[in-house]
Amino acid sequence: MNPAELDERLSRISTMWTIHLQAHREGVAALQAELLRRYRGPAFRYLIACVHDADVAEDLAQEFALRFLRGDFGKADRSRGRFRDYLRVSLSRLATDYYRQQAKQGVELAADPTDRRPPESADREYDEHWRDELLNRAWSAMAKESPTEYAALKLRVESPDMNSVEMATQLSERLGREISSDSVRKAIERGRKRFAETLLDEVAATLDEADAESLEAELTDLGLIRYCRSALERRGAAK
Repeated sequence: MNPAELDERLSRISTMWTIHLQAHREGVAALQAELLRRYRGPAFRYLIACVHDADVAEDLAQEFALRFLRGDFGKADRSRGRFRDYLRVSLSRLATDYYRQQAKQGVELAADPTDRRPPESADREYDEHWRDELLNRAWSAMAKESPTEYAALKLRVESPDMNSVEMATQLSERLGREISSDSVRKAIERGRKRFAETLLDEVAATLDEADAESLEAELTDLGLIRYCRSALERRGAAK
């Protein structure tokens, strides 16, 4: 699926989920509704990995919103632990139900639908897409809050061997104003701290218990701890 088609499908999913959630706002916590909208990308890709059909995955995404609101996935308690796990388990159950329904309708399946589980590769991809979404959201927030720090840190990531003088020249052209090499160094330092804090906030929002231990475990599990270790230590020391 090309990026344009994916964006179009995700836009449709976002719209329909928003409509469903707004219609049932009293039954769904605001944070859970927002998380559902934020992570529609990993959810949709996970459904594709489970059913191997983008059209079916899009239909299931709408079905998921309806079942979510009815509380059909209650045993995967979204009020405890990680929203990431709750969402994955709920989507997996939805895919299993789809295979069972297909079997009842006489559609030949490659495997017994009662034993059907998403492949391990789908779980790995789901975590990778979730991690990418967290990073992208941190970058986007930083770009809005501090364009100079964002531009400096992004350039450092893209061109790690570039010295501060060369970076100053490029950033001056990109930002349309004079940037000194000293300003570049300071912007990168501030940018790293801002990026780490923003990423921590994004991860914390997906956890029911966002204490230091839970945050560290989730960051480690997703391979993000290297971006946030200092910020996590600062946050712990401030309490």
